[in-house]
Amino acid sequence: MEKTFFDRVAIIPGFFIALLLLISPMVSEASKGVSVTVDNLPQLAHDWVGTGSVYNTDTVPLDTTAWGAKWLWGLDAGASASILYRASLINNDTGLEISDGSNLPVGTTIRIERVPAQDSDISWNGTGKAFDTPYGFWVADAGPQSRACHAEDQTYSELVVLNGVEAPMIAYTLLDVASVNEQPVGPSANLSCSGNICEVIAPGPISIGMDFSATYGRFYYRYLDHPEHYGGGCRAKNAQMRVITGCAIPAWCDPSIEPWCNDYCLSHGFQVEPQPYDLQFPQANVTFSLNATPAGNSDPLPPTVIPQPFTGETNTAYPWTVAATDPDNDDLYYQFDWNDDGLADQNSGSAVNSGVSQVLSNPAGLWSSAGTYTFKVRTIDVNFAVSSWTSAQITVTEPVVPVECSAGETLSWTVGSDSCSGVTSLMSAGGSLVLSDSTGPATGIAAFSCRADGTWDSVPTAASCSAPPVPPADPIDVKIDLDPKLIRYGDTADVTINITSPEDAICTVYGVRDSSFSISHLGADGITTHLETTKQLTSTQTISVYCQPGGPGASPSQTEEMIKVLPTIQEL
Repeated sequence: MEKTFFDRVAIIPGFFIALLLLISPMVSEASKGVSVTVDNLPQLAHDWVGTGSVYNTDTVPLDTTAWGAKWLWGLDAGASASILYRASLINNDTGLEISDGSNLPVGTTIRIERVPAQDSDISWNGTGKAFDTPYGFWVADAGPQSRACHAEDQTYSELVVLNGVEAPMIAYTLLDVASVNEQPVGPSANLSCSGNICEVIAPGPISIGMDFSATYGRFYYRYLDHPEHYGGGCRAKNAQMRVITGCAIPAWCDPSIEPWCNDYCLSHGFQVEPQPYDLQFPQANVTFSLNATPAGNSDPLPPTVIPQPFTGETNTAYPWTVAATDPDNDDLYYQFDWNDDGLADQNSGSAVNSGVSQVLSNPAGLWSSAGTYTFKVRTIDVNFAVSSWTSAQITVTEPVVPVECSAGETLSWTVGSDSCSGVTSLMSAGGSLVLSDSTGPATGIAAFSCRADGTWDSVPTAASCSAPPVPPADPIDVKIDLDPKLIRYGDTADVTINITSPEDAICTVYGVRDSSFSISHLGADGITTHLETTKQLTSTQTISVYCQPGGPGASPSQTEEMIKVLPTIQEL
C-alpha cells in the first residue's frame, strides 16, 4: 500500500527512552552562557481530528473537541532539544562588560544580569514529518499558541494530487517552552552583595553567578491542508503530542493475508500515554570566576581627540581618532558621551595597548540640525580605572543643495499669432533645455535657459511656432545619430543628421552649437547628410532638428535625441 502525506513513515515500536541531560558551558565575548540539552526524546504522536471535524487555529478557540481522535505519528524517537541561558557581568560604574577571569581592583562595583531571552535560545532537532526545525518559542505555560502555519515551523512538505488538483500539504511542528525564573547566586568571599549588585571588598578569588530555574516544553502540531480536502487552510487541534506506547492491529486485519495491515496504525492511530508529554529541562547555572586585586591602580590619562576643531554637515557619520597613555602601561578602552550628558553612550572595541589609537564614528543622525555641538571621550584601563572626560566640538551646517530648475513646469512661447508650449525636465542652473510642441494646433520649438536663481528664463532663444500646412503624402524624414549617447563631463559627441524628402526643406538644428543653425535640403537630391561635433557638454543636452518644407504640400518634421553626461564626483 502506497503511503500518503498522512502515513508516510514506518512504525517504530513505542517505548520510553531515558533522558540524557547534558549541561555544557558556552562563552561568547564578555557574556557567558550555559546550554541545557535533553537527548533521546521518545516517539510522539499528534491528535488527528476525526473525519468531518476540521479546525483552523486562526478562528477556533483553543482546546476544542472533536468527534473522536486518533493519534498519528508526529515525531520520531531520538530527537534532542536545547536551551541556551546567558548572563553578563557589568562594571556598575563604567557600564563596561567584565569578561570571565578578569582582575578587578578592590572597590569595584559590579552587577550581574541575564542577557534577554530570545526564541533563538531554544533549539531542537530530530525527525518529524520529516525534517528538523531550528528554534522553539518562549510561551507562557508552554502554550499552546494561537498561531497560524508559519514557515519557520515547517518540518515536512509534499505535493499531493486530489481531485485532479496538485497542491502542497505541509506539516509544522512547534516546541513551546515555559518562561524560567533567574536569580543571582549568593555572594562568595571578597564580595558584598545586595540583590544583583556587588562590591569587591577584599583581594582574592571571586565567584558570582546566576541560577536559572527548571522549566518544561511542549510539542504541538499544525498542517496546511490541500484545498480539495475540507477546503484547505491551516489546521490544528492544539492538543499536546503524546508518547506512543504501541500499535494495536485488530484481529480481523491479518498481515499475512493483507500486508498493508503492517501499516495499520499509520492511518488508524497509535496507542499513546494517557497524559500529554512534557519535555523537562533541568535547572542551570552560569558562574563567573574573577580575581580581586589590591587598590592602587593609577588612573589613565584623558585621551586626545582628532580632528579638532572640526566642521561638517548634518546627519553625517565622521571618524574620530582617540589615543591616551596609562601610567601602569595597562591596556585601554575608550568611552564616548555623544550628547554631552556625562553618561557613556558607546564603547570602543577590544582593549589596545597604552598609547595606541582607536577610531570610532558618531551615529549618522546624531547631529541633525545646524549648530555647534560638544561631545566627550574618556579612557578606561583593563582594571577599570577611569580618566577625566576630554571635550571636543563639531560645528555642523546644512548640506549645500545645488540650484536646479524644476521639472513639470509648462512654458509657453508665441511667434506672431501662433502659441506653443512644452513641459520642462529637471535642469541645473546654467543649463538649457529645448522644448517642442507637437500637439497642435501650432507646432514649434524653443530653447529655455535655467537661471542662477533656479527659475526658467521667460524669453526663449531660437523659437519657432506656426500652424502646420496640410500633411503631405511624403513627409520629411529626419534621423539623428549620436556617437556616443553617454559622455564624460566636458567631452563632445559626434552628431549625424540625415534628411530624406522629395520636397525642398530648411531644417533648423538646436543643441549642437552655442546657437542654432540651418541645413538646406534639396528635394531633388533625395537625402541630405550633415556631420557635426557638439560643443563641450557639462550637462544633459537635447539635440533637436526642426524641418520646414520649402514649398506647399509638405508638413514640418521635428525629431530629437538626448546626449547624457556623467555627473562629476567631487571629493568633500
